[in-house]
Amino acid sequence: MKKITSIILAFMLLIINIPFTAKATSFTANDANNAQLNVVSDKLKQLDTDLAKTQKEVAELKETVSNNENSIKTTQKEIDNTQEKINSLNEDIKKNEEILDERLREMYKSGSYSEFNYLSFIFKSKSLTDFFNKVNSCRIIINQDKKLIEGIREKVNEQNKAMDSITKQKENLVALTEENKKKLEEVKSKEDSLSETKAKLAQEKANLKDAIRKNEAQFIAKYIEIINSDSSDYSALSYAAIFLKGFLDQVSTPSVKDEAKASIAKAEEKMKKLTPSPNSNSGFSGSPSSYRQSYTMEATAYTANTSTATGTIPVRNPNGLSTVAVDPSIIPLGSTVYVSGYGYAIAADTGGDIHGMRIDLFMNSEADCIAFGRKDVTVLLIN
Repeated sequence: MKKITSIILAFMLLIINIPFTAKATSFTANDANNAQLNVVSDKLKQLDTDLAKTQKEVAELKETVSNNENSIKTTQKEIDNTQEKINSLNEDIKKNEEILDERLREMYKSGSYSEFNYLSFIFKSKSLTDFFNKVNSCRIIINQDKKLIEGIREKVNEQNKAMDSITKQKENLVALTEENKKKLEEVKSKEDSLSETKAKLAQEKANLKDAIRKNEAQFIAKYIEIINSDSSDYSALSYAAIFLKGFLDQVSTPSVKDEAKASIAKAEEKMKKLTPSPNSNSGFSGSPSSYRQSYTMEATAYTANTSTATGTIPVRNPNGLSTVAVDPSIIPLGSTVYVSGYGYAIAADTGGDIHGMRIDLFMNSEADCIAFGRKDVTVLLIN
């Protein structure tokens, strides 16, 4: 069974001869607006879920970026320290080169590191002892020069390795920075897109709610006008108040519902000062004196906890309007009907087995359904 968004109390209006000005198109529009509102609300719920996930991604990425930036700062300090070491190595190399250069100029002009270059120096010895002393001195000098040169070469290698390390660190930092920027742009773009979509849907939801409010306000306006009129008699006030009470459960806009409640209270106050007409307390008792069409239909009964095919919660009210399920091709949804042995009702529901001259009457319990059984009834289409 499905749903409806409005009640048409044409029977009451026929009795007191009040012109019915709220058009069916208003109810149809409200049905469409309510359906679209549900769709938009569902989209907003899903969007909120997606947005929350994206915002979580953004927060996690920002934390990652922050950690990376701290790592970058630490790495930069290491780079600076390494650069200082390189500068120090360059100073040492420069000093050692100056020492070696000075020593070469002073001790062997040929620039070679071989022991044979010292022969002339050795052969100038004045004695054998002087000879061996000079040989030993030359060997010491040669060994020291070799160590100095090896030390310089090691420092050069250290410098090259340090430069390689710095180059790689810079490359890694550049790549990491670019990757972080790209991720931030992508996630931020996604977040902005979701926020923009949410804003549009929120505006659409607000517009739909406003349209529903206007339709609901238009629907009750005539009855509020009757209640506010100084010429309305007891019967007119009574039926206008009854209608508004029946419509309260259908209203989704708080301001419209408050307005209806205030008008009901006003009608009841005015009725206290007026004399009831002979039929004013008849309400929905008795069959209508006029109707559009009469049908003989096979009736069954049903009970359910779900809403109807067109929007309302099904009700069984012997003293007011109950809910029945019909074939819309025979009795239009929203019509007011009178069913013999059941009373007045709104054709607000449909059913898979309800076709042609079939009608399903809502009951409050399974026991009531079983008690009613299946029987032929007269159905009067009032409006």
